[in-house]
Amino acid sequence: QSNGILVAIGTAGATIPTGTAIADTLLSSFTTTGTATIATSSVTVTLARVGSTVTATSTGNHDLANNVPVTIAGASPSDYNVTDTAITVNSATTFTYEISTTPSGASGTITATGTFASVPVQSDEFGTKQNKAAGSIATLQIQIANINESLTADYFGITGGVDQELDADRLERLLYVIRNPVSGFNVSQISTAAKTVPGVTRVFVNEATPAAGQCQIYLMADNNPPTTPSATMLVS
Repeated sequence: QSNGILVAIGTAGATIPTGTAIADTLLSSFTTTGTATIATSSVTVTLARVGSTVTATSTGNHDLANNVPVTIAGASPSDYNVTDTAITVNSATTFTYEISTTPSGASGTITATGTFASVPVQSDEFGTKQNKAAGSIATLQIQIANINESLTADYFGITGGVDQELDADRLERLLYVIRNPVSGFNVSQISTAAKTVPGVTRVFVNEATPAAGQCQIYLMADNNPPTTPSATMLVS
């Protein structure tokens, strides 16, 4: 299953409870795994301008998403200071916004402030289709007072969904069984048995290694980055 953070906006103090249903336009569904309360949060940033685009850089993760209106304060010249402006998140520590003038370099103790909640979610289904990129939009499936119904995935996205076995991999495994009938404890039997473990896609058997009566077995899980089998696969 996929896990990640969806960012919600609304009135400070409003809460999204654990177990809340959320879905996107591609019919992926998610459930909140913890309670999240809208709150006002500030981070200290530095500013750099190119043309009318200003890049704000924080010292730690800013936790913002593209849907959060941000107020910039404390900058000199004051042209950099904006209220509830739209932003574009570029990384976990940077975002950009637009201004209408071209002032000189910014200085001062500058803060970026937004009112939002980081909502932990887990997909209801399995597979890579449940993974969502940063900036993806999802919608609350019930109305919650003082919470905007649209939520946005943070910079890290919603990740971790893995396909247990692709159709092509399943076909390859079945064809291998047909082409390599099992006869005793041989390479075919070892390979066939190993490929029944969900997630295992390739098997390599070195016979009589390191000595007669022994063998070495190498497993690959191509759909489970970094392609090495998990501890659960090895036990199976």
